[in-house]
Amino acid sequence: MVTSTRIPLAKLLQRGHWRVAMVAVVLLGLMSSVGSLLVLRTEVERSLELVARAAAYSTEAAVVFRDSEAAQELLAGLYAVSCGTRGIQLTAA
Repeated sequence: MVTSTRIPLAKLLQRGHWRVAMVAVVLLGLMSSVGSLLVLRTEVERSLELVARAAAYSTEAAVVFRDSEAAQELLAGLYAVSCGTRGIQLTAA
């Protein structure tokens, strides 16, 4: 003879509600994370586009007038800012 314990209906429904609530919270968190990453990626692309446009405007005169020294200075400044070495002078030994 096999005996089985019966779970009351209220307890069974309570477990189901908790599971549904947990799945909803996890899905909401995942969707929120994916949305945040997409927005962050879009903003980074936009920022890079603005930096490229600023670099193009800055170096345009140097390129038109074939001033390689001025172009090198502008590009070195942009490189220093992008690498986080702003204010540090690198000199060849």
